[in-house]
Amino acid sequence: MSDLLQHAPTNQKFLADITRSIIELEDRIKQFPFFQSAKAAGTLTARESGEFFTQAIQAMEEAYSRDLNAYSAMRWMYYFRRTPNAVFAGDLTSTCPNARALAEVYANRSVRLESAAYGRKGFVFPVNESTLRHIARFIAFINIIYDLQVGFKLASKEYSFTFPTERNRVPGRLTKGALAFRPMASPAPTTLPSRVSDPILENAVRIYDQRHDSHGRTFHGAALNQAGLAHDESANNAVNTDVNFAQAYWGLLSDEIAVAPQEFLKGHPRAADYGSAGKVLIRFRPSTLDLAKIFELHRAPALEKQDIEPNASLCLLVLLIAGRYLQRSRYSILRIMELGYFIMPFNEWNMLGEKVYDAVCDEVRQHLPQFQAPASFEAFSSSCLSFLGEVWPAAHGAPARKTNDNMCIDMWAASMGFLAWFNIPKRQGKVANERAAKFEDVVQQRIDRTRWADNNIRELRQRTLKVAGQAVTDIDAIGSFEGTLLLVSCKSIPYSREYDQGVHSVIRNAASTVNSGVSTWVTIVNRLSENPSGDNFDFTNYERIVGVVCTPFAVYTSDEQALSTSVGTLRWACSLDELIAFLKC
Repeated sequence: MSDLLQHAPTNQKFLADITRSIIELEDRIKQFPFFQSAKAAGTLTARESGEFFTQAIQAMEEAYSRDLNAYSAMRWMYYFRRTPNAVFAGDLTSTCPNARALAEVYANRSVRLESAAYGRKGFVFPVNESTLRHIARFIAFINIIYDLQVGFKLASKEYSFTFPTERNRVPGRLTKGALAFRPMASPAPTTLPSRVSDPILENAVRIYDQRHDSHGRTFHGAALNQAGLAHDESANNAVNTDVNFAQAYWGLLSDEIAVAPQEFLKGHPRAADYGSAGKVLIRFRPSTLDLAKIFELHRAPALEKQDIEPNASLCLLVLLIAGRYLQRSRYSILRIMELGYFIMPFNEWNMLGEKVYDAVCDEVRQHLPQFQAPASFEAFSSSCLSFLGEVWPAAHGAPARKTNDNMCIDMWAASMGFLAWFNIPKRQGKVANERAAKFEDVVQQRIDRTRWADNNIRELRQRTLKVAGQAVTDIDAIGSFEGTLLLVSCKSIPYSREYDQGVHSVIRNAASTVNSGVSTWVTIVNRLSENPSGDNFDFTNYERIVGVVCTPFAVYTSDEQALSTSVGTLRWACSLDELIAFLKC
């Protein structure tokens, strides 16, 4: 990889250019009428703040549009994939992958056309000081957009915003002395409004960020989470190449790792380029794609006619078609580990696709019988080339793009795109009931894998407990350990694209569901603690009864009761990840 790009995080001029560009780009949107009106108002309510940030995002896109077309989409991606994670990192572990995705989806909007030279290791674009200036400006743009999107999310959580007093914002004063900061947490002063201090909201947001940051997300976990189920296991930074590449997805490592590439180069004509003892930096890792697990809920009777989103289908098909090629091209696997994509001749991609397309579609239908794919490989290819993704909320597109006579097959974009577009339909009735029942099963299964498993009381699960002939409650999941009885109420809330974006009504409704659920469950647990025996149950042998309301992911709430602890460090409102961590203690 280019030394200029590799050393960008500590390049003083690069960091100064980011700071300078942030100031210049913000100054552009200050001139818009909506900005002037909002600034004259001084303080904006939560609703007004949401409207402001929406307009500001549109204005910033307009202000940067000419700069965006400085390079073609392929050229931008070429640079970004060779830029260290540190350039995209922020205060949270999620910042880096999210900022990378946001940058790449915006890059897909470039309408510039330019040819790429094809070298010994694939496409080649020049890297020089001018390149770094353009990249610094793009990072500055992403920094601002990211902050505006965060501002919108905070407004949806009821934050008001106020404009800062005008300060000296001369770029030169910010470049004196050594600069050392993460570009996505730039110290540049801003004319954008800041949130009005609110101790309750600040505590709620801090807890929410900590909860999401403390648990890694695997590909399968994220997919199940978006279906309203749960994570499967915490992510780690290990690289396992012993996978079935015909069914594999690709995730971004939190840190670059130096590995010996020789096992991927045996018999390859370019092996000498790497040397016998050389190492390469990799940022992406493969893991086996478990279609049976991902589509389990879709095979339930209530969803047997519900297909997945067309964009999710495109991304999945790219992974599976390209996976056939990777079985015979170890070198391409290495390139994906380095860059997230690989290059192959356009005619080879077409021949491969025509040969395996129907078989790949049938492979998906083994686990998703209702799967509707494009009618032919030609139709599929055409859809891929016009599929650019969305920027808000960020969802990857362009999993396969043509440049000159070659195809760029982007396995990271396909993997992350599938996750972003994969959702269970937001329906009530049978679909919601099926999802809820499945989540309850998942929670009970995780309890049963720990020392809290208790076969003597498991039969009480999903049975209506009665006292003096009156119904008290149903128990969704149950367990016990050393005299403590654990009663779990499950709320299968899907992590939808609207929730990810921060739509106020969706955030509010999810919080309301959790808050109401906790209030009800606290009352029920207290009642059972005071009267531990009834018509069809007897909990008198337990020293204490505790309860939690469990959701597939940590749902944002500012409710004091929901955020209070029920047992140990486990909150009354907990995610399945948090529950599992507690059960393992």
